[in-house]
Amino acid sequence: MLSRKPYLWATWIWAGFDFASTVRQEGDAVDINTKGMIDYDHQTRKDVFYFYKANWSKQPTVYVTGRHYRDRAYASTDVRVYSNAPETTLFVNDVRIGTRADCPEHVCTWPGIALREGANVVRAVGQFGASSVADSLTWQLGADAARAYRIDSGTLVAGPSANGRHGSDAFFDGGEAGTVVEPADYGKPQKPVVIAGTPDSAIAATYREGAFHYRMPVGPGRYRVSLTFIEPSARPGSGVSTSWPMASRCCASSIWLPPGQAALRRWSAASRST
Repeated sequence: MLSRKPYLWATWIWAGFDFASTVRQEGDAVDINTKGMIDYDHQTRKDVFYFYKANWSKQPTVYVTGRHYRDRAYASTDVRVYSNAPETTLFVNDVRIGTRADCPEHVCTWPGIALREGANVVRAVGQFGASSVADSLTWQLGADAARAYRIDSGTLVAGPSANGRHGSDAFFDGGEAGTVVEPADYGKPQKPVVIAGTPDSAIAATYREGAFHYRMPVGPGRYRVSLTFIEPSARPGSGVSTSWPMASRCCASSIWLPPGQAALRRWSAASRST
């Protein structure tokens, strides 16, 4: 957005470093405001630091994002590289994925990259004339994540589960995210809620509603699909449940995708509030 406003003669970023703030508790950071481009240790540069470096510096820059998310939840992911190189090439496990040229705002993206079980080496190479600049990282994909997609709908950070590791809400189109968790007070953590009908209250507490669908990046084969539903507005005595909120798991079924069929499977849902 700033690049589209040439009449701005100067801009500043809030803030350069994480700093002390005695009213905050965000994730595992206590009494720290985490808006900085560099961590509280004044050493660890976050992904956003390299975004601005690629855009605002003439120094050749190539940076693969996501190095703080090493233990991956899904076997398919988008790969983003901040690069101010005229051409940037991506390699995953020594396989050349493709080359991007003149990426918008110096963000090069390769969608739907498949990861294998175990270690995955992601490397980007930017070509600057006769010289090149490279960056790489290693992501891990566990055996459970390699064979199953478990989506915690409606959330950016998946909650703990007794039924295997979940990932954040992904692979969807449409709908609205919702939660039954009481919003956190300023600087204080959210209050957990107990949901009847499920051992995974943290997972069922967030949801997606409205008209939407999920498109799963899977190949031909047989799959078991399980859906968990929640009645976020049901109160005791409403005839919907005797405990609020209430979750139910249903519609577990097998789906066969034959060879030759499109690998992306569409699963649609619609809900209506009355």
